[in-house]
Amino acid sequence: MFGHTEKANFAVQFFDLSTKQYAVIIIALTCIGAIYFLGSTKYPQKKIIAAQQNTITVNSLVQQAENQFTKEQKAHYQHLMEELALAKTDSTKLNSYDAFIEFWGRDIKNDELAVWNFGEKAKLENSEKNLTFAANFILNNCISDDGDAFKRGFKAKVAKELFEKALVLNPGNDSLNIGLGGAYMFGAGGAESPMEGIGKVLNVVRKDSTNAYAQKMLGYGNLQNGQTDKALDRFINAYNYNNEDVGLAPYIALLSKKLGKTEQAGIWFEKTKTLFAKDVELLKKFELEFQSSK
Repeated sequence: MFGHTEKANFAVQFFDLSTKQYAVIIIALTCIGAIYFLGSTKYPQKKIIAAQQNTITVNSLVQQAENQFTKEQKAHYQHLMEELALAKTDSTKLNSYDAFIEFWGRDIKNDELAVWNFGEKAKLENSEKNLTFAANFILNNCISDDGDAFKRGFKAKVAKELFEKALVLNPGNDSLNIGLGGAYMFGAGGAESPMEGIGKVLNVVRKDSTNAYAQKMLGYGNLQNGQTDKALDRFINAYNYNNEDVGLAPYIALLSKKLGKTEQAGIWFEKTKTLFAKDVELLKKFELEFQSSK
């Protein structure tokens, strides 16, 4: 399983990449990183969630980070803040957000603040394409993040806002509604968030049960509720409906092994090896994950 250092670098791995390269990283991180769900994931008590989420804001995250700044980092941060304050045009503001993304992601390795600035940049651009791209990226970040659940909820809120803005531009888009449901599943709406998210995705499934993205998202919801058998069925369905989503294969292999379905696990283990044959590093990580999983 990826360690927290790799998670901290997750956001910054994207920002200098093309769309094609981004897609590869999404597959790599979501197919293995989110396997933390294979434990008995349960939501904390609702009152704890509500209290904890209310304490995590952009300001609180910045203040926490500032306490760890070196002298050079503090000076650089002040310079970036001054540049943003002086930015008058959209173009200069976008440049400032790019600089903050690099600062928080590459220099400080703060996933949450890098993601927040990425979201602010997308809001300023305000195109369906950019809002959708940013929302999906951030949601995938949440899915692959096995760290602090409340910080994950903070990022999910950013994704939620972006999905909502994209839906204003394209209200009938099922994929956007599924993504919005996913953001709720990962804590965007507080204590009642997970069930609300599942409901949004089920609305799409009721219209089209063969929607692979919806089936996969419901699989995540099943895992969060400890319904491993149902999650496995969802992921297999999703793959059958869209076998280009190669990131599902390792999920299915690992879940099958966890459930004692040895023969099925072996079949999907070999399938995953074939799909990842050209990426030696990713394949090695998957093989280690599979061998160590129970």
